[in-house]
Amino acid sequence: MNERILRRLRFNKRKLMPETKEDLKSVDILYPIVKPFSYIKIVYKPEEANIVYEVKEPVLAESEKRTLGRVKGVISEILDVDFFGLKTSPIIKEYMNSKMEEILKKYSIKIIPESRKKIFYYLLRDLAGYGRVDSLMHDIYLEDIHCDGVGIPIYVTHRNYGSMRTNIMFEAEEELESFVIKLAQWCRRHISVAEPLMDGSLYDGSRVQATYGNDVTRNGPTFTIRKFRETPLTPVDLILNGTINSEILAYFWLAIENRASVLVSGGTATGKTTFLNVLSIFITPDSKIVSIEDTAELNIPHEHWIPAVARPGYGTPDSMGRRYGEVTMFDILKSSLRQRPDYIIVGEVRGAEAYVLFQGMANRTCRSCNNPQRQYRVSYKEAYNTSYQSLSISS
Repeated sequence: MNERILRRLRFNKRKLMPETKEDLKSVDILYPIVKPFSYIKIVYKPEEANIVYEVKEPVLAESEKRTLGRVKGVISEILDVDFFGLKTSPIIKEYMNSKMEEILKKYSIKIIPESRKKIFYYLLRDLAGYGRVDSLMHDIYLEDIHCDGVGIPIYVTHRNYGSMRTNIMFEAEEELESFVIKLAQWCRRHISVAEPLMDGSLYDGSRVQATYGNDVTRNGPTFTIRKFRETPLTPVDLILNGTINSEILAYFWLAIENRASVLVSGGTATGKTTFLNVLSIFITPDSKIVSIEDTAELNIPHEHWIPAVARPGYGTPDSMGRRYGEVTMFDILKSSLRQRPDYIIVGEVRGAEAYVLFQGMANRTCRSCNNPQRQYRVSYKEAYNTSYQSLSISS
């Protein structure tokens, strides 16, 4: 790609962050999430000298709140559907609408059409959605959602405006604990006082980290949700955004085509997973790929792909430190080698997974870590557990 085209791409690059305080003062935007009920307003607040993220939802009258509570209570008792597997919104709406009509007729509850629409919105939001953070989960411009405890405003990381405080807050510890348990159930994981830490993935691929109680986190339960794009970025997107140039991408293309090992390193939220997804595009469609992760994050655009995720065990650990039913990343690696993969992609490496990293290097893998120096230090001890015969000098 010649310099003239590169200059044009840089010139057309979208401006993301306001550069000065004066730019911040002019911020005042409104966009819909669920028309006509949920809107997002990002506006500058002079008293805070910063921009805030506000969720605008319909206000319920006292009579509407009572009706909502009554209908919600009855539906909660008769609910016989697991919404986790229903990714199609119209199916959920149709089901909830029929149940609401059933209850209104059975208990002779009469409400005007306008009130009915508002009540149905909250019913759908609280029972089939994410409750207070439902609008945040449906905002395609958000990257992260942070809840730091009870009585603390939720913060979000916006693609265009960075970190912002919201007008949403969990005021009761019981409500926040209930929501964290709900998140764990959606992730098919367990969280409790005995095991207060949880990592998992929602059905849409969003990554969840949560804590329970206030023994580990003093402000009460917490959660962080990392949202991923429905459509992964492509190499062209990275070039257009000025993230990387075409020459470097061409080098990676050549390396992957020739089965070289690749390490992707970087700090938190620097785009390691995004870059791994981009690199996977250079793998030929007929190649077999096996990805090994502790928490599902990768979204590879290949049919010939087995996404494998480690599974936590249950009960008391045995003498070897393993729980019943536990499947580790190394277990998956051993199994994947019998599947004749052309490429093995190992997810984040934080310490013990380094054994998988070194074993995988003999099989030409891609992987990610915090940074090259730390990766070397953390992996050095685990390298002793790997026989030198398994390491490829050419890697």
